[in-house]
Order: sequence, then C-alpha cells, then structure tokens
Amino acid sequence: MPSATLVIKQWRLRCHWPQLVLTVLLCCLFVALANWQLSRAEVKHLDNQQRISNIAADRLLIADAAALAVLSADGLPVMVVGRYLNNKSLLLAKQHYQGQLGEIIFTPFELAGTNDLLLINRGWRAIVEQPVAIISVKGVQHLSGSLVLAKFNAFFLPEKLSTDTWPVRLHHMNGPSIINLLGDKLAAKQSSQGSSPYILTLEEGSSGLYNKYWSSSPQQVKNSHKSYAMQWFAMALLSMLIYILVNSNTLQLIKYIGESSRQL
Repeated sequence: MPSATLVIKQWRLRCHWPQLVLTVLLCCLFVALANWQLSRAEVKHLDNQQRISNIAADRLLIADAAALAVLSADGLPVMVVGRYLNNKSLLLAKQHYQGQLGEIIFTPFELAGTNDLLLINRGWRAIVEQPVAIISVKGVQHLSGSLVLAKFNAFFLPEKLSTDTWPVRLHHMNGPSIINLLGDKLAAKQSSQGSSPYILTLEEGSSGLYNKYWSSSPQQVKNSHKSYAMQWFAMALLSMLIYILVNSNTLQLIKYIGESSRQL
C-alpha cells in the first residue's frame, strides 16, 4: 500500500494515501452537511422574522380568495365578512387538549359578494357520549383572526371522504381531500407538496368559536439547525483526529511525557 511518513521532531505520521483520501472525502462530506444545516438555519430565522412581522402588521380585510395569493399566511392578522356554511363542517378527530380527548371543528365561510370559501378553525370541543350538534351561526358575520396554511402530513394518502352525511370526520389534515370535499372555490395555496387550504384561526370572542387551543402570541418555528451543523463539524474534526491517532505515534508520546513527568 503506497504511503509516506511525515516527521516533526519526535512525532511521526504515516500517510497511507487511500485512507487519507477517504478521510478527507469524509470530512468534506461532513462539512458540506454542516453548511447545508447552517443555510437551513438562516431560512428558519427569516421565516420567524416574517412571522413576527405579520403579527405586528395592521389587520387586512380579505374580500376574495384572489387577495390571498399575494399574502404571507404565517399568522397574518385579517378580517373577513360573510356567512358560515353551517351544514358543511369538518371534524378533525382524536385531538387532545388539556388532558381531554376531543375534536377540532372547521366550518367553511362564504366571503360576502363572492362564491369563494375560507376555512374557519372554530376551535376544540370535548367528545361526549351523546353526539352534540355543531352550533349554527346565522347571518352576516365579521370575523377577525390570524391566517395560516393547513399543515398536513404528505405521507398520509388522501382520505376517501363521503358527503352523504355532515359533519364529515377527518382522521388527519390532507389538503387535496378537503378541497375535493368542499370544492375548488375553497381558498388554497398551490405548492410542490400539493394544495394547502388557507385557514382563519379566530380571535377570542369571535362568533362560532369553541375552545381556543392556539396561542395569541407569535409562535416561532423551532430552529435546531445550528446545533445540527455543530454536530456535523464535530464529526469532521473527529474523523481527522481518529485518522491521526491511528496512524501516528501521538499516544506513545503522550504516554512517554506522562511517565517522564512522574519520574521528576
């Protein structure tokens, strides 16, 4: 195996070229992964700054679904005018809140003067033995809240939902399933992962609100990417250190220095 020896006074390092090349490539990979994590950390930081900026922004009146296309939906305060479609609510099942099992209620809201729909998160309610009808809110309503995008797990396949009986019970949030159920008039954002309906989370005291389980303060996305980057940098350093310890007399020199100090 081709090799060379680097000698610095009493310290010697045997350079086995295949091992050295492999170690350097491994270090480069770890450093590249660390830099990628740092770039992800910067994106998350900018997202959090945008979210905080949205919370502090003036409330916007949303007249139709087209107005949503140019807006950031991360907690943007908005106001809408229209009517609840009380006969077409959705129930997201098996949701826990304050130690109780319950469900989250979503009801489509028809914006005044249009056929456009916006999904309203009406909050959480506990499950009881006897099913209780969802409270109907009639007449024109002025609703205020924060605009968000429905978060759904792309690994779940779309549910086959039936409109024979309402309310429809969901087992997980899935954008395409909800849009197929409520129609293409439902305001949604298109992305590479699919369609995500816009959702209005109501302010305290809003018409039709059950138990508000979300926080009114800006919720920042957890940003752990910097710690991950430090781990990858540490892996690169550890890889090089292991190579040096295995292919040099460093440990012998440390042992010799320790013995010499004890003799003194």
